[in-house]
Amino acid sequence: MRLAAALRTDADLKVIAKRYKAFAAAVKTGNHLAMSEADKEFHMAIVYAGRLSADRRAQPDA
Repeated sequence: MRLAAALRTDADLKVIAKRYKAFAAAVKTGNHLAMSEADKEFHMAIVYAGRLSADRRAQPDA
């Protein structure tokens, strides 16, 4: 997470915030599958922000 914080861009922050809001919305539904998927997408946004993926592709919704 420190690397993501150090390397993130404003666009990364927008995507992370969007993914967090999607996760929070999924939690409210109680749909565990949706929650799991949203949680994964939130954490992947952090991975992208830290440039941690060896095969980094363009981040969706950036």
